[in-house]
Amino acid sequence: MGLPIGTLHVVDTPAENARVLDTFASVYVVLPGGIAIVESILNIMRQGVPRPLILVDIGHFFSGLTSQLERCISSGFLERPAVNMLKMARDVDEISEILERELHLIKPAL
Repeated sequence: MGLPIGTLHVVDTPAENARVLDTFASVYVVLPGGIAIVESILNIMRQGVPRPLILVDIGHFFSGLTSQLERCISSGFLERPAVNMLKMARDVDEISEILERELHLIKPAL
């Protein structure tokens, strides 16, 4: 699983994007975006594939989503392990820290 850092795949559709991610991704890093980003996050969580999911929470963009997920857990609609795969990064530099510290992945040379 996974490709060398710096490998770029250009896709034409969201379905093709999901297929490429499912095939090659060893970790997901998600930047703020529109409804398709939220849909992708939920699809990744629903699949239950044990791959880390790093949300780059610039300006607390994902705080509403994480609050709603916590509410789902407290209401009994979602299990804690589904949310434990989420890691929050405040900025791009923190992504590397998470990859090193929590996921034991090698820091990429930029």
